[in-house]
Amino acid sequence: MASTIQRHGLIAPGQKVLVAVSGGCDSMVLLELLHRLAERYEWKLAVAHFNHQLRGAESDADEVFVRHQAQLRNLPFFSSRGDVRSWARQHGLSLEMAARELRLRFLADTGRQWAAAAVALAHHADDQVELFFLRLLRGTGGEGLEGMRWKSPAPVPAPETEASGPGPLWIRPLLDLSRASLRRYAELRALPFREDTTNRSPRILRNRIRHELLPLLEAHYQPALRPAILRLMELVGAEAAAVRIWAEQWLRTGQPAFDQLPEAVQRAALRLQLRRLGQAPTWDLVEQLRLYPQRRINAGPARWYIRDPAGRVRPEAGPPGPFRSAELTLALTARGQAIFDHVQVRWQIRPHTAPPRLLGKPGLEYFDADRVGSLIRLRHWRPGDRFQPLGMPEPAKLQDLFTARRVPPAERRQRLLAETARGEIFWVEGLPPGESFKLTPTTRRRLRWQWSRAG
Repeated sequence: MASTIQRHGLIAPGQKVLVAVSGGCDSMVLLELLHRLAERYEWKLAVAHFNHQLRGAESDADEVFVRHQAQLRNLPFFSSRGDVRSWARQHGLSLEMAARELRLRFLADTGRQWAAAAVALAHHADDQVELFFLRLLRGTGGEGLEGMRWKSPAPVPAPETEASGPGPLWIRPLLDLSRASLRRYAELRALPFREDTTNRSPRILRNRIRHELLPLLEAHYQPALRPAILRLMELVGAEAAAVRIWAEQWLRTGQPAFDQLPEAVQRAALRLQLRRLGQAPTWDLVEQLRLYPQRRINAGPARWYIRDPAGRVRPEAGPPGPFRSAELTLALTARGQAIFDHVQVRWQIRPHTAPPRLLGKPGLEYFDADRVGSLIRLRHWRPGDRFQPLGMPEPAKLQDLFTARRVPPAERRQRLLAETARGEIFWVEGLPPGESFKLTPTTRRRLRWQWSRAG
């Protein structure tokens, strides 16, 4: 293992390494090997464990076990836990993807806070083969079949407030070792470890690949399947890396023209740009951007992108949604409040004595209560609406008023307005109050109108 670390430049002498330990055989072997080498190379190790809370008492026992193993080796111990099921529901993820996302966030944050040079992961050769089939079955290109690298940047970006550099590298010192060889080492050293019962659940695709597909292929088609797949991943990975370097160079220079690039380089350049924009570069998204310049392409809820003829990708405002037909009728009592489509309104009607001049401010306006009337409706903008803001000589189309004030098209149909029982608009969210409803010397009662939008 020491020669592997040196050959691939994974850890330099004297560096700090955060070791991700689940408690299973693979991660315990990783911890043991690094700990045995630490004194020789003056490494400073710490142990990190994330409790996914998916197996109840078993998950808690794993955390206790890993903490104890860190204490036996006099190593700092960092742990955290997360509600994976809740995170999966909120973000539309599978349990496996949600667990991975929360675990990576924890490791990345802990590594930065502890100022580690590297986060060591226990991925091994069998993980590479399983990943190959996972990505193959889900659909991927050469970059996906490249597999995991010996070292790579953190897969989780640093917070915007982070000013301490790029953070630790992610290293995989066991990547050329098989699961069976790690198990033999654990037995030889009498190394304790925990068994994760979910690793045999047939509901998880990776488990079906491990326990069903790979044994079938090895028994009936190719006994040397695993080394063959690893060679293929290395070859495809080298070619994908070359294409990626070419794409990075094109992004810096813009030469030659995008249309003159090979298709593989075009796709790589688009993938790089999408990742920098925080967008997962799916095949359909990349291909539509590649084939249809200047066309707005949807990448999910409220996510749109466009590629210009020069090959540059930028976010784009989506088309406006449908006009909203919902409305809410309110009786204006002396005091009251209501919530409509995430907007809270409060009102108060009082005698208007006039001496102090009442000025509106963001989220607050004053109206002549008798001109408004006792019954109003809250609703959204509709085609044909006209409104006369304070100071304008006559009503104008609400669409023209939004355009003049540069209200984004996607936002216009979300703006709230209030109209009288006669259908006259006296208030539009974000615009001055209605001219016909302003306070005057003849006003007897004034309406104090206050609103706020949630979030």
